[in-house]
Amino acid sequence: MDPSYALGPLLKALFISRASVARELGVSVQTIHNWCSGRVEVPPRQVGRLVTILRDRGAPSASVAEFVQRELEAYGIDPSLLVESARVREGLNASTVMIITWNLAHAGAFEAIARLCRQTLEHAGVECLHVDCGGEHRLKRSYIRQALSMSCLGVVLVGVPGDVPDPDDELLSAIAPAIEAGVPVVLAMPWANSLPLPRGAAAIGWDIDAAAGMAIDFLVESGHEEIGIFRGPNDPAHVRRYQGMDAALQRRGITPRPDLVAWASDEPDDLSDLTRVLHEATAIVAPPSVLWATARAFYNTALQWPEDVSVVTMGNSLFTPKMGRRPFTYVTLPIGKVSRGAAHLLISLTEAASTSYGQEYVIYGASSMSIAHPEDGSTGPPMRELRGAVYTGR
Repeated sequence: MDPSYALGPLLKALFISRASVARELGVSVQTIHNWCSGRVEVPPRQVGRLVTILRDRGAPSASVAEFVQRELEAYGIDPSLLVESARVREGLNASTVMIITWNLAHAGAFEAIARLCRQTLEHAGVECLHVDCGGEHRLKRSYIRQALSMSCLGVVLVGVPGDVPDPDDELLSAIAPAIEAGVPVVLAMPWANSLPLPRGAAAIGWDIDAAAGMAIDFLVESGHEEIGIFRGPNDPAHVRRYQGMDAALQRRGITPRPDLVAWASDEPDDLSDLTRVLHEATAIVAPPSVLWATARAFYNTALQWPEDVSVVTMGNSLFTPKMGRRPFTYVTLPIGKVSRGAAHLLISLTEAASTSYGQEYVIYGASSMSIAHPEDGSTGPPMRELRGAVYTGR
């Protein structure tokens, strides 16, 4: 029996701490050390609970089966029938989909998309494993490899970008192993341009240029000229998403002003850039991922929306929070269509013959969007006295 299927190497491979296993099983850490070293056999009553922990943490079915076989053999039990059953059950992974999100700490629309996509797939009888990259490209690639080792039916990437220096090339290279293995991939995210998707991959999302244009048009029609732009943490891989906002300003004869652009910090208490722009703009456009930081910046500067500065965001009733006495004004994103569409696209990819199915894009434009809370929300006419106000660093 391969020693790699002993408990110690399995925990190490899955980055599971022995202390966390001890807490879940209600035993001492020393007991786990003894099991991992082989000094003490794992009691039969604990094997089932250990299997549950390993599977919940993403251990491949084959590895779990080998671990169980090893433990049974230690007690002189012939595991052949059980192992045969485990190998048959491993085929059930062909009905499991891995949903990968980029960073749930700054989820915005993507948590809702992943949740609704998962509900749609599960309603169709497909099991789902939802994992979060935590903003790490290394984890993105690791999860895709894990999906292959588990023989997953497919992979859905929700809001997952590529890495610098060329985000498009890096994203395509990250999904390449899945495509080569015949595992279909669906990308769900906002789109500013098209990727040269290979066969077996599909993309679905909304036109970020159209959404940005609607937000800018609404503010311009309300009389605003000094429009500030709030952006998420300054990750170069996300820059492409913000090009739509700059293009929307330029097409309307508004030159983007660097002094009216603020990047949210990874440090939750660092709001200096946001508060600076609040003192210099009459209105701001903020993505969903920085709404909480936006609200804190307003509070810290004793400003209110829309009395002092207007706020427009991209949102949906499923995830746009209500903070203060008036809701946020937002461009409605087609979250439901994108979520359910991602699930249906993946199912279509799995049912299509690889020789006849090529790339597919489903991009929702302005006709699928509207302005929510245009009169009773977080916008109003510009406060003229704020223009040219001197920022004091409050």
